[in-house]
Amino acid sequence: MEKACDYLKNSDYKIDRILEMVGYNDKSYFIKSFKGYTGMTPSKYRDKYRISGRGLGSLTGQMGVK
Repeated sequence: MEKACDYLKNSDYKIDRILEMVGYNDKSYFIKSFKGYTGMTPSKYRDKYRISGRGLGSLTGQMGVK
């Protein structure tokens, strides 16, 4: 599950691809297992912790850095 979390935070792989990459064949079982591990669905996890796609400009803008 840690690897799935890493892929969700740091890649643009679709969830279907990630579950295959970490050894799951059944999407609903993966989602259920992931939710049990993290407390949220893979989509919610990605939305909350996503790193890629957030440019440095957006982060510095939020911190008031110019």
